[in-house]
Amino acid sequence: MEAKSMRIKTNERPNTLKDYLKDDFLSSLLFDIKQAGGMKSCLVDMTHKCNLRCEGCYFFVEGMDHQKKVETEAEFDAFIQSELQRGTNMVTALGGEPALEIARLKKLTEHFQVTTVTNGTLEIPYDDLKELRIAVSFWGDKVRDKELRGNGKRDIFSQAKANFKNDPRVVWYYTIVPGFTEGVEEATREMIENGNFVTYNFYGDLADLGGRYSHTEGFKNSIDIIDRMIAQYPDKIVSSPHINNTISSRHLFGKKWGYEVCPNVTFDHPENLERVKTGKSYGNHFKAYNADLASTRRCCVGNARDCDTCTDLWAFYGWVVGSMKAHLKNKGDFTQWLCTTYMFYLKTGFIDLQKGAKLLPEMHRRMALASEPRIAPTEAIDYIEMA
Repeated sequence: MEAKSMRIKTNERPNTLKDYLKDDFLSSLLFDIKQAGGMKSCLVDMTHKCNLRCEGCYFFVEGMDHQKKVETEAEFDAFIQSELQRGTNMVTALGGEPALEIARLKKLTEHFQVTTVTNGTLEIPYDDLKELRIAVSFWGDKVRDKELRGNGKRDIFSQAKANFKNDPRVVWYYTIVPGFTEGVEEATREMIENGNFVTYNFYGDLADLGGRYSHTEGFKNSIDIIDRMIAQYPDKIVSSPHINNTISSRHLFGKKWGYEVCPNVTFDHPENLERVKTGKSYGNHFKAYNADLASTRRCCVGNARDCDTCTDLWAFYGWVVGSMKAHLKNKGDFTQWLCTTYMFYLKTGFIDLQKGAKLLPEMHRRMALASEPRIAPTEAIDYIEMA
């Protein structure tokens, strides 16, 4: 996901950016984001191996485990230097299971802001990795998680809780399965009682299980439950209702989600050359590297993925965060954008999670108010610069 420099419209009339920023709280959020700076990101598969084989995992569905990792440290070090020369400052470390490559994770954190996505079964030591952001996966509810990720036998959730109890680096990435929402409250409570933060993702039925597993069921019920969790734990849920509603509706200000609007495409991948020529927004730095660190894939979730099945949280964050200008028509929309962007900066470590989390209750309150029906102004506005 790229946070680019951009030109933003404003003027002296009401309902413009300059007026929105007379609100001290909003102004302070924007100040923190600007101080943190823009993101130039890449995605890296740390390894082609995993100690699990979760049912419906996109990594195996598309055969990405056939792209073997680079073997020598010299090759890995050369990759780091190449990305530094490109100007990369943010890495999303995936796999396979990135916790199988602790030494290489340490190397990445010496040079970049790093978020790693783990299945939770392996410990990630705190020493030397204090600045790492850790996204711990969980699918559905405790029954579904054991069924889909533990082959019906292994209690991965309990193991992950033990591995990351009271770990300040951790945000649980709770992937909700649309037809199984009865256990969301219980699992969320256990994650928070474990001393961690929680965000929500949405399950795409890549294993074609159908029925209650299918994303075609929609996520309206899931959204309602997430909103209740936010109301109950406003200081522990790092989840943007604006993102959740965008994923559920698959629309943003009248534009439909899909390949033509997704910014998380590898900008120089051969399959994206025509997409880039359209002039529509894309991340002009983002690359999704396979485990060989030489080849790339079309987008963050593969080469052949049907965008209609994509519910990838970070891809949607890229779409919303990169659409600032579309959110400037009124203060409510701008508030949604600003709080959403701030939450993304918290998750990625560009803003300190423990410090920024103190602002979560007020951000959730503001976003709830901004969701109420309102009349959008249509007046013209002029430009100012914002980095």
